[in-house]
Amino acid sequence: MLFGVVSSVSQPYNGSMKNIIAILLSVSVLLPAYSGAAAETDRYREVANRIVQLINTGNYSGIESLFNETMAKAVPLDKATDTFKELTGQFGKIQKLGEPHRSGEWVVFPAHCERGELEMSVALDDRNKVAGLLFKPSSATSEAAPGKQKTESWLPFKGRWLVGRGRDTKEFNHHDDVLA
Repeated sequence: MLFGVVSSVSQPYNGSMKNIIAILLSVSVLLPAYSGAAAETDRYREVANRIVQLINTGNYSGIESLFNETMAKAVPLDKATDTFKELTGQFGKIQKLGEPHRSGEWVVFPAHCERGELEMSVALDDRNKVAGLLFKPSSATSEAAPGKQKTESWLPFKGRWLVGRGRDTKEFNHHDDVLA
């Protein structure tokens, strides 16, 4: 395909031919990196979609079979089952995964659920086995960071009060020296 681009430049060119060659070399260097990144994303997307399918059908032993040895030891089937049941109980089934993004060694998928949004972070080893799996409420949802405090609080007095010795220096604020 790059040869087609080169052969199509048959008209006289007023600029430098070095610029065209430099652009073509840049494209030929970047294309393999782009296809490698796409293959990496596809690898994660395939495993993530499989995890979603297994969670939604309640096949928790199937999820455990996707874990690498270290992950399987750290999260035995009974713990995984409890976790995934709690997850689906609170958020419902995962309806679809959004476009992933990388965060260090993790690939993070926005997970759109029946009753909320989650971030599903997946880490894979070199054999495409799950080395890490993390679900957390999406930072884009209001439940993750409520705008108002939900706990009601009040002061233990009513009316107007005068506060004495409430200045901002140690010289006038004697309780500042008291160790807690």
